[in-house]
Amino acid sequence: MSTVYPIVNTNSGPVKGISRKNDVGKVFYSFQHIPYAQQPIGELRFKDPRPVIPWNQPLDCTKEGPKCFQFDNLSGELEFFGSDECLGVNIFTPNLKPWRPLPVCVWIHGGGFVVGSSSTDIYGPDLIVEKGVIMVSFNYRLGIFGFLSLKDPKLGVPGNAGLKDQSMALKWIKENISHFGGDPNNITVFGGSAGGASVHYQMISPMSKNLFNRAVPMSGSALSPWATVPTIYPELLKRLAAVLRLPEDANDEILYEALLKCDPKELLIYVETLIKPEEKLNSAAAWSSFLPQVEPYVSEMCFLPASPLELGRNAWSLGMDVIFGGCENEGFLWNGFSVDEAGMMEINKNNAYLLPKELFEELGVEEGNSKGKILKEFYFGEKDVSRENFDIYLSYLDEATFWHQMYRAFVLQRQNSSGNTFLYNLNIPPSVDVPGFYKLFRDSYQLTHMNGTCHGEDLPLLFKTKYDRRFQKGDDNYAAQQVFLNFFIEFVKRGDPNFESLETTNDEPWKPLEKGQAENLSTLEILRNEIRVQQLTKGEKIKVWNGLYDDNKELLM
Repeated sequence: MSTVYPIVNTNSGPVKGISRKNDVGKVFYSFQHIPYAQQPIGELRFKDPRPVIPWNQPLDCTKEGPKCFQFDNLSGELEFFGSDECLGVNIFTPNLKPWRPLPVCVWIHGGGFVVGSSSTDIYGPDLIVEKGVIMVSFNYRLGIFGFLSLKDPKLGVPGNAGLKDQSMALKWIKENISHFGGDPNNITVFGGSAGGASVHYQMISPMSKNLFNRAVPMSGSALSPWATVPTIYPELLKRLAAVLRLPEDANDEILYEALLKCDPKELLIYVETLIKPEEKLNSAAAWSSFLPQVEPYVSEMCFLPASPLELGRNAWSLGMDVIFGGCENEGFLWNGFSVDEAGMMEINKNNAYLLPKELFEELGVEEGNSKGKILKEFYFGEKDVSRENFDIYLSYLDEATFWHQMYRAFVLQRQNSSGNTFLYNLNIPPSVDVPGFYKLFRDSYQLTHMNGTCHGEDLPLLFKTKYDRRFQKGDDNYAAQQVFLNFFIEFVKRGDPNFESLETTNDEPWKPLEKGQAENLSTLEILRNEIRVQQLTKGEKIKVWNGLYDDNKELLM
């Protein structure tokens, strides 16, 4: 079959795509970097996204678009990438004119809200589209470009522009996916890490009401400590003004005008200097200076009018079917850039730094020490937090930075929802037979000596990366990969992740959580050579974290 260049008429204008063959020779159609909003150029750089201006002539969408501004080290070297003209949707469909509309899944990439893109280098659609599902992805603004928040309403920069980009992309997809053979009433949004947190944000924000039908937040939630801005944000803005050599009394308008004039690369370098090492001691709570936050005033395009917990209790998505899950050793992620020796000594001195972010901020160092000591003794016993016991510290970070707040998110969802909530836990080691992605990832984050499933190592199970071939029968992780991919596909198609060949070794069915269930949580445990339904392995640890709160109401309010 020769290459075809189909033209599809969208509500915004005609787009030209290209036919491609996936890695096993199956044909699909690719449309990349379709603008879903006006590109944030010039005066629009930090502002809320604006609807795309329609076009008349076919737009060439046969190639990948640019990334949004960022520094990334996945290649092993810290490199600057990016452009203001980065807001685009990618659509990969197996059939432009199916006999009935196809189910749709929309991927939101991760990267801590500061790096990443929708590039097919990592998020290749091959495995998904051959299952009769349309896959969509997109870019959104990152770092200060996506999350600068200023209190002065006349500047029009209340914050969360990156999340609003996501919402606008979802709206564009909802309104246009039928032109590509997709079903606008059967859209599942999924994402990993900051993408998982983003999925959860879209589930609770009024701005995204009814833009999708199901959700799969993977390895993250809007409650994760790294997914909301540090409480020292006002101070960080003052430090940024000082770095830019502005007067001490510079107001928002003066700062904003200076930021508009800044070279993007230089601005990102400035931002890297703002958070002090001692401000990162509380379980990655000060991961970045510019992250999602409750907006300082209610505007026409307000994404977060209240806290994630408050929005989650009455979210528009409470009737939705959802799968939450993650990797067994999420905390490994922090191995390469966690606290130093001095920071560990400070944690030993003041155990309050071990507390959940909001408890630490409420109680402070002195008052929080008694509760922090509970975590210190539970994880370390008589040992110190130190390089010699760093494996224990990384185990603590599993719950501190991922699993406990994911727990709060899915229990909150289930307590208030009429939909089904399923849980999974991925627990397979890196592949020896198909090592490409794992080697790249682990070299980048200094994890080569770690045994277990690190944060992010679910990606090659769903996507065809450019770093290696797909898993094949006989490969070490093939069986686990097939379970992971197929339950996801079944959920996208019909809202139930169970499929005919899903057999658990203990013959237990994978059921959704019961309403009000907060303990003994039924989970699909995916191991290399075994699939079983059991209680969440983190359950006993999470009980200790829950005990830090005075009651369940405080925990989930």
